[in-house]
Amino acid sequence: MEVTAKLIPLFLGVPEDKAKLVENATTVLEVTIDGNKFRLQTDEKLNSHVTEFVLGQEVDEKFSSHTLKTIAKLDGNVINVESKEADGKPAGTRTYKFTDSGLEIEYNSVKDNYTAKRVYKRI
Repeated sequence: MEVTAKLIPLFLGVPEDKAKLVENATTVLEVTIDGNKFRLQTDEKLNSHVTEFVLGQEVDEKFSSHTLKTIAKLDGNVINVESKEADGKPAGTRTYKFTDSGLEIEYNSVKDNYTAKRVYKRI
């Protein structure tokens, strides 16, 4: 089952009423890579969120209602991210593919078997 980017906030645990407000909002994503550190800052209509990874090391990735154990690995122009629940069960994966024109992110949820893709243009 493929899910559009509009449903990604639901996948991340955002209440449905807030997710609907973000549906048509513009999202700005700032990506910073400094050595083995990878930082994503997302600014949306209702929310800002910062995610930081250290490539090859497990980190705690915090969301509003829960925390995931996450590890990111670099493969050329692609960063692959695997996340686990606190109990160690797989939560999902994300693939960040960097291109000259922007960034493609593919989300895969293990629990619900959802896949979503979001495309950002470089500005």
